[in-house]
Amino acid sequence: DAELYLNNNQITSLSPASFYLNGGTFVYLALNKNKITSVSEGTITMLGTSSKYLDLSYNNLATVSLGSDTNPPLTQQQSLILNNNSLTSIDCNKLAINIGAAYNYIDLHNNQISSLANCGSGGPLDTSQKVYLDLSYNSLTAIKSGGLNFKGLVSQLILKNQNAVFNS
Repeated sequence: DAELYLNNNQITSLSPASFYLNGGTFVYLALNKNKITSVSEGTITMLGTSSKYLDLSYNNLATVSLGSDTNPPLTQQQSLILNNNSLTSIDCNKLAINIGAAYNYIDLHNNQISSLANCGSGGPLDTSQKVYLDLSYNSLTAIKSGGLNFKGLVSQLILKNQNAVFNS
């Protein structure tokens, strides 16, 4: 397993060909403080199933699709750092987090997020595990039905400085 630090560079995009470790995996990947505007679908899956920490903070991401039906989220992902980007909405089904991990740390603060989707029933946050979710300093105005539905242990849910309306 390897750690890769690519922070503080001028990287603008990521594709599946960006990461190849000859059968190995990246446990820790720091891509913060770059100029990344896009992450091609399947890129994160190429990192390997043992990846536990991904930091994409302080970039220029407007959307994020780290997992999908054809490229499922990483199986061991525990920390996903996406703060200080330009994200406007979050589809939790496309976040690369492991719902079975002992602890999930998801940092989405200081973006422009106005809505959440698929974070509740059946989504990756529909878990009995501990979850830290920071959505502070966004533009959150609505959490759609099923938007947040925690079965059990929520360690911290931070919604500071929002104008959220919770709809059923």
